[in-house]
Amino acid sequence: MIFPRLIICCFFFFLPAWSFGQGLFKVLIPLADFETYMQTPFRLKLTKASNNGMNNPNPKDASNWTSCRVGQGQLVGTFRDISACAASLHLGRPVTVKELSNFSYEQAADVLEGLWKDIWAQTIPHQPTANICMHVKVHYGNMRPVERALNSLGANCKVDGVWRKKELRWLQHLTYINAGATYMAIRAELSKSKNFRRHVRRYFKPIEMPKTAEEKAFAFGKKLLFFYMDHFCRPATKKNPPRSWSSYH
Repeated sequence: MIFPRLIICCFFFFLPAWSFGQGLFKVLIPLADFETYMQTPFRLKLTKASNNGMNNPNPKDASNWTSCRVGQGQLVGTFRDISACAASLHLGRPVTVKELSNFSYEQAADVLEGLWKDIWAQTIPHQPTANICMHVKVHYGNMRPVERALNSLGANCKVDGVWRKKELRWLQHLTYINAGATYMAIRAELSKSKNFRRHVRRYFKPIEMPKTAEEKAFAFGKKLLFFYMDHFCRPATKKNPPRSWSSYH
């Protein structure tokens, strides 16, 4: 005969694991926020008006051209970390030197928010991962480092720099499972480039590798099981008084 208390204990133990498998924990995990991204140290620094890259811009950098191609359109440069290419795409026409040099913080933020939405960063369940993906989008020019990082974690992404819903779903899935490992894989991939290595080390610090979501789910189930047994299966005594929820580890 199966005792009712045993059934209840098993239910509380396996419920978190089942919820994780069904994706029900996803609704409890906060998603990345654009305003939080704009308040990060590297973004506050790069979006300042003093960040003027319009004097002697690099003609070999396609982002400095209004057509986004080297030698086509007008060579304008960057201002407030907004390239001539990004500004032209945002405006729907080639940006002029005068327009870009007068870009306000609000206008720069509008361009960045458009890029944020282009990679669906608002659906990424980890702010640091969304921040570094946005950095790749803005400064690398394509998403190849992210795609290679995802493949190193077991994904099956086409490494062509194009960001599709398939790549996004892989990023979301791997971030749900282990956000720290996903972030560190992208960071390691971006650090392979000499042009980004110093910037990554300065603004994208390593983070400790937390437990996976599955490990957290089983730990929570274990904690819930012992809490139920102590409060409902074992009568409290003076020697063994009831413990509080926070005392279970």
